[in-house]
Amino acid sequence: MPIPFRELDEPLDRNSAAFLRILERDGGFAAALLIVNACAEPLEFVYNTLELPATSLCPPGRLPGYAAARLVRSLFEAARGAPDVLVFLPEEAGSELFTRRIEMGIPAVALHPDGTWNWYGEEPESGSVASALIDRYQTTGTLLATADRAAAGLGLVLS
Repeated sequence: MPIPFRELDEPLDRNSAAFLRILERDGGFAAALLIVNACAEPLEFVYNTLELPATSLCPPGRLPGYAAARLVRSLFEAARGAPDVLVFLPEEAGSELFTRRIEMGIPAVALHPDGTWNWYGEEPESGSVASALIDRYQTTGTLLATADRAAAGLGLVLS
């Protein structure tokens, strides 16, 4: 006979955030998308790499933005989850990625290496799911740590 139980989840536990990392590596780029629940527990991890030829037909200086856009599009298409907010590091994504190359359908947060962050694009309303998730990660100290875990996961699959 099964043991009776019920889940004791909070309202936010059904929501998720995606943490994006884009890393330059020998001969190309690699990117990962780690989707986590409100407790920063992993729900999904997708990654992709892009090898670049020694000579590029891309205009000088445009190659990192081009590579990032191709990788991010592939991750967004491969991910099965539908996160409520995207967290990315602006120094990895570049200034054009979410302004001139990809239009986001969810709120986005630019996370800086020192742990500070700001809304990227239009800020969601206070009390929204996206805002509540970011506040929760910030209060529990998991915002920067989860971004680091996404990079560590990428390092593991590439080694």
